[in-house]
Amino acid sequence: MSSEEKSIIYALLDKNGSDSICLDEFLDWSLVMLLNLSKESDYATLVETKLSYVYHSQWYTQLSDAVKSNRFDTAIDVILVLNAMTILMQDYSMLVGHDTGDPENDETLDTKWEKLETLFTALYVLEVMLKVTINGWKKYKESARNLFDFFVTCMTILASFYVYCECGVLQ
Repeated sequence: MSSEEKSIIYALLDKNGSDSICLDEFLDWSLVMLLNLSKESDYATLVETKLSYVYHSQWYTQLSDAVKSNRFDTAIDVILVLNAMTILMQDYSMLVGHDTGDPENDETLDTKWEKLETLFTALYVLEVMLKVTINGWKKYKESARNLFDFFVTCMTILASFYVYCECGVLQ
């Protein structure tokens, strides 16, 4: 425990400011121990430091609250499940060993499946951009979930570029 934390605890216990702790003040120790003593980070995001007028705007505050909420993470989880279902439906015949000759599964990129995959990729990129903008890179990378999302999003972008390049779309 740092000397600063010790001073804070002592100040909380010494309610009457007498520089000594009486029995009643000492018995309040259990209540003090329940406090979560954590320092606020002095880290500020790019938006906080360079765009303070945006940071303090009502729409940014609402966006920040939405991105930091459990509902946002739940929505991303739902998108992940929908993406997995889309991949399963797209590749089901191949997974069970049947070649249906379905024109929807040809080598072109204009199928409904490819359009859905592109939409999912765009949503994942948007998620990363929002979280990094709102939280800042330093805080974003402290979460294992965010690092996993970032890695998967990068791999998805690379896979998309590979597919588009293979089909001659970007050539």
